[in-house]
Amino acid sequence: HRRHPDAELRVLTHQPGDVLLRHDPAVTTVACAERGRERPAVLAELDRWRPDLVVSTTRYDGIADAIEELAPQSVTDLWRSPPPDEPVGSRYLRILASGHVIDPRDVDLAPRIVLTDAERIGGEQALDDEVRPVVLVPAAGMAVKQWPHWRQLATALAGRALVAGEPDVLDAWRGGP
Repeated sequence: HRRHPDAELRVLTHQPGDVLLRHDPAVTTVACAERGRERPAVLAELDRWRPDLVVSTTRYDGIADAIEELAPQSVTDLWRSPPPDEPVGSRYLRILASGHVIDPRDVDLAPRIVLTDAERIGGEQALDDEVRPVVLVPAAGMAVKQWPHWRQLATALAGRALVAGEPDVLDAWRGGP
């Protein structure tokens, strides 16, 4: 959006991730794909909007091939041999900059979430409450997707945080089985 401010940025994602984008002024439209029906959702959106550029993180079910066939320009492989110590967001931006999709100066931008006034007030009220339950879910499908600071956060929240996830991840956090 920063590179092409007049372009319409449309996002196809899953629930509940859509709520993270709904109020972002850079995003024109947010659509949701039903789990297990991603390919038909992608094909429908490509047919509906005929985008000039498609960027996708999805490689399964022939989705990348369909995008490459139907879109004039696409980036469909943002997983190119990810090193274990590079955060996903940084990696995606670096790949998009190397492909001249985004301005190289945008690689170091911090992600943002746009909140409505009601969401901001609700968050402030939750922080003011006596009881502040916290649930951490540190597991991720790939090492590169794991937030590197979750152990420190869980330690700082000891006694107040429930750490949920796969047993091997939890055992590693606790120091063994």
